[in-house]
Amino acid sequence: MDYFHQEWHHKPVGFVSYGGVAAGTRAVQQLKQVVTTLRMLPVFEGVHIPWHPRFIADGRFRGTAEMRRARTVVESTETARSRSSSASAWATRAVNR
Repeated sequence: MDYFHQEWHHKPVGFVSYGGVAAGTRAVQQLKQVVTTLRMLPVFEGVHIPWHPRFIADGRFRGTAEMRRARTVVESTETARSRSSSASAWATRAVNR
């Protein structure tokens, strides 16, 4: 993240995490602070997969319907990206006046 931080300024960032009981949510909370400091826009929604080994059968991940909500995160990211572009364009026009 440090290497590409300039290219990612004002870009939305979504998270998918997995783990035990907390499903990586604490790690995501820490990363949200980092990406905010690097001027990225963390998306509020996220996908958290608790106890991920129980969803693996025959070497393939078999998620639940709730896990397939990941599409919502992608759509939220697209919406945030669109808003970010609009806000950047507005700010550039306002500064150049």
